[in-house]
Order: sequence, then structure tokens, then C-alpha cells
Amino acid sequence: HGMALEKLYPYKGYQQTCNIPENVTLIKANTGYQCVEQKSVPQVLSAITQQPVSIAVEADQSAWQFYNGGIVTKRCGDRLDHAVLIVGFDITSSDPSKQYFTVKNSWGANWGEKGYIRIGTSATENSDYGVCGILRCATLPISK
Repeated sequence: HGMALEKLYPYKGYQQTCNIPENVTLIKANTGYQCVEQKSVPQVLSAITQQPVSIAVEADQSAWQFYNGGIVTKRCGDRLDHAVLIVGFDITSSDPSKQYFTVKNSWGANWGEKGYIRIGTSATENSDYGVCGILRCATLPISK
């Protein structure tokens, strides 16, 4: 139904029922979503420069399940089963195997690199859907 500004309905830090005062105007922030072109590293990079990008990946493989650091470049498929967020990237290395997307997971700070995973930018893995299927289903919210 919308969001209230923090200053009008502050976060309390404990479980409670939503009780937004009647005089608070809700902001309609997201009205839908748009898909980023599949199999396109440049399009995903362009989207990330605007804001974090929602994606789905295959996270049931050992490369994801037992990740504890480094850049994942293979050994995870593209059968999407887990929603995560691309929050950044590094493509400054001239070595393509050292270029990666920074992805925020939802499994807590004890997983991976303080809750994050670096996934290689190769577009040739998994029938061009990328490492872990990262190029298969990227979306951006639409705001009016």
C-alpha cells in the first residue's frame, strides 16, 4: 500500500503490528518491475550503476552452499531457486576471471564474505545465462 517516511513512523526494533497513524501520507514507491535483457553483462552492469538489481540464482550447488571467499566462476548451474541482490561489481582487472559481481545474500553475515558472494561476470557459462544463472532473471523496480 506504500511506505511511510521514517521520521513520521519510526522503526522500533521489536515485533509489533503495523499501526501507521491515519494522518501519515503513504508514498507509492514501486509500481512494478522491468526485466533486464537476459544474457547481457553490459545491460546488467548498466542497471547496477542505477541501483541494486534483484536477481535469482541457483544456490543449491556446492559452489554456493559452501562458499567462504573468492570469485565463483563455475560449478553452479542456472536452475533458479534463490532470490538475491547484485549490489556492485568490479571489472577493472584485465583478467576476465577476476571480474565479478558483488551479490548480497540473505543468509546472514556468517555466510560467505560477511553475507556477500563474488560471482564471475562470464557470460559463456550455463548456455550464456552466466555463473549461477546470474544473467537469467535480473529485474529493476519501476517508480512513478
